[in-house]
Amino acid sequence: MSTLPEPYVAAVSRLSAKSWRERKEAVAQIKTAIADDRAREEVMMPLAERLIDGLLSPDDLEGRAASHEVLVSMESYAVDAVLARLESAEEAPRLLVDLLGELGDPVGTPRCARILGDETLDANLRASAASALGRLGGSDAAAALRGVLGAGAQLLGVHVLDALHTMSARVGLAEVRGL
Repeated sequence: MSTLPEPYVAAVSRLSAKSWRERKEAVAQIKTAIADDRAREEVMMPLAERLIDGLLSPDDLEGRAASHEVLVSMESYAVDAVLARLESAEEAPRLLVDLLGELGDPVGTPRCARILGDETLDANLRASAASALGRLGGSDAAAALRGVLGAGAQLLGVHVLDALHTMSARVGLAEVRGL
C-alpha cells in the first residue's frame, strides 16, 4: 500500500471519531482535498485503499459510514481499489459489491456479473451483484441479469427483476413466466 499524504492522514483518522460533527468535518475536508487531487493516482489509490479498510472494519460503525460516504464521492477514482480488493478477497465482501454499483463505473460490470452467475456463492451476495448491475446499466449488465433470470431462487429473481427495472430494461412475459 502506498503512503497517504497530508492532509489525508489526519482527516482519515478522524473518520472514526466519536463525535458526529468531527466525522462530518473530516468527510468535508477529504472531499475538498479530493477535488484538487483527482488527477493524482498516487493520492487517489492509497486514499481509496485506506477508506476501504475503514469501510470493512468490523468494529467501527461510525468510521464505516464516513468511509463509505467519501468513497462514493470519489466515483470512478475508487473503482480500481475496490476491484483489487474484491480480487484479493477469499469471499467478496457485500459492502464492496454494493459500492461498485454506487460508484457507477461500468468497469465493475464483469466482476459483478461473475459474482451473480456463481451459484456457489451466498444468495445475498449474488443479490447485491444483481442490484449493482442494475445501477451500472448497459447491455453487458442486462445480459448477465437475463442469464440468471429464473435459474436461481425466487428471492434472487426478485432482485434481478428489480435490477432490470432500475436500468429501464424491458422484460417480456416469457422471461418471467417461470418465476
